[in-house]
Amino acid sequence: MAVRRSLFFSLSQRYLTMVISLLSTVILARLLTPEEMGIFFVCAAIMMVVQTVAQFGVLHYIVQERRLTPARFRASVGVIVASSLVAFAALWAARWPIADFYGEPALANVMSVYAMSLLVIPLNTPAVAWLQREMRFDAVFVIGLTGAVVQAVTSVALAIAGYNYMALAWAAIAEQVGITAATLAYRSRETWAIPSIIGWRKVVRVGASMSAAQLLQEMGNLAPQLAIGRFQGFGGAGLFNRGLTAVNLFHRSFVQAIVPVLLPAFSRTHREGGNVPEALMQTVSYVAVIAWPFFAVTAIMAFPIVRLLFGDQWDAAVPVVQILALTALCLPVNSISGEVLVALGRSGSFFRIQSAVQVVRIVSAILLAAVSIEAVAGAMVGATVIQLVLVLATLKAAVGLNPGQLVLRMRSSGIVTVLAASGPLALMLLDPVAVLGVIPTIMIGGALAAMGWVLGIFVGQHQVVDEVRLVLCQARQRISARRRTAPVGRGEDERAEERLRVSRAAVPDRPVPPAAAPISRSA
Repeated sequence: MAVRRSLFFSLSQRYLTMVISLLSTVILARLLTPEEMGIFFVCAAIMMVVQTVAQFGVLHYIVQERRLTPARFRASVGVIVASSLVAFAALWAARWPIADFYGEPALANVMSVYAMSLLVIPLNTPAVAWLQREMRFDAVFVIGLTGAVVQAVTSVALAIAGYNYMALAWAAIAEQVGITAATLAYRSRETWAIPSIIGWRKVVRVGASMSAAQLLQEMGNLAPQLAIGRFQGFGGAGLFNRGLTAVNLFHRSFVQAIVPVLLPAFSRTHREGGNVPEALMQTVSYVAVIAWPFFAVTAIMAFPIVRLLFGDQWDAAVPVVQILALTALCLPVNSISGEVLVALGRSGSFFRIQSAVQVVRIVSAILLAAVSIEAVAGAMVGATVIQLVLVLATLKAAVGLNPGQLVLRMRSSGIVTVLAASGPLALMLLDPVAVLGVIPTIMIGGALAAMGWVLGIFVGQHQVVDEVRLVLCQARQRISARRRTAPVGRGEDERAEERLRVSRAAVPDRPVPPAAAPISRSA
């Protein structure tokens, strides 16, 4: 029940955050040009790499450490303070050389502002990690939602005021400040720790491998935008990023919601000697039944989705969306592999997998960036397939996961995907955008996809049906319990007393019979 409750709050946070982000994205896409947004996206790609260095895997260390003593927590705070200062100094020194490499002085101005957000990370990351460790996802929900609202309002307000791409940089700082302010309301006595260097070696040893793996992953994910910005210009980088944004809606709204819950949940299962392969296959099956239909429908309806989100000036991003949607075939396993391997104590294996996969992504992005943005998108799909093969082999050796059994468990998700995508596919063959418009097309296509999904989970007999039935059963039990414990109204109370008086008057008092003598054993 604790895991389900945590998933509820984590998913709620992601969905509300996604809605807020979508609203701001729709507005900003009409206030800024692809070139202006491309400048910020290149800077944001660099910042994602630097932020990974600044956090240095401290969040994962705090969550997965079996015996987190106050001294070890203080050491983790000391490590993240030091790494954030080093990351800030490195970015500040490199901002002008990077701007000269791209031939755009505006990049230096954006990084000068964006870099200040690194100084705020140590103020909130350890406390948020502690809350995740304690499965306090109700608090994480409020904190994350606060940051999203502050970021969206700040970016839109400054863009309207004419700050252009600088609006997004200032919004990044405002987001970190908002998260820190919200964290103050939930900080426990244990999280008010003075940074310390005593015991830093263990934090660095665990955090270094995880941070290096995340660093490689971020570099592989962001290398296409950096390479495209260099060879195709900032307009091409903006188009590729918008296509990536449309595809990543699922990753941001669903996968990133379950990942913070998976690490402590799998760690607990592993510590208590539970059936890790079964838990893993069940989780992958649940992710697939959502991910595969989502990406299939996204690929089919890419044109109206891009038009709705970004406007007609971003139509060239449609092929990127359709190609990147193919990564959904590997996403159910790849998206949770890092958390699972860390929970199993296999962070080194995760690092080796990421090293191989991200080298392929980086090299292919550099080689194909001069060709087209579609070619780069195809290279990213190929890299995800390589990652899937390596992850399955590692999980088979680590916990005995049988890939054949996993494929059998995924059949029902395939049936759900086919039924969910059939309606939108038939709709798009009729070219409804030209007749109905963008919004009616998406509404009809979404309704058809939802009906197909519901039909598919029953036809395919997917395990998620049992979860739905469990939730409905619990809801009925709660309603019944409330009715039984509900206070009786004044009118009903008076009528009950009247019936009691009538019954007492109708039945004469009877003498109380004497107590019967006990029966002897001899009788």
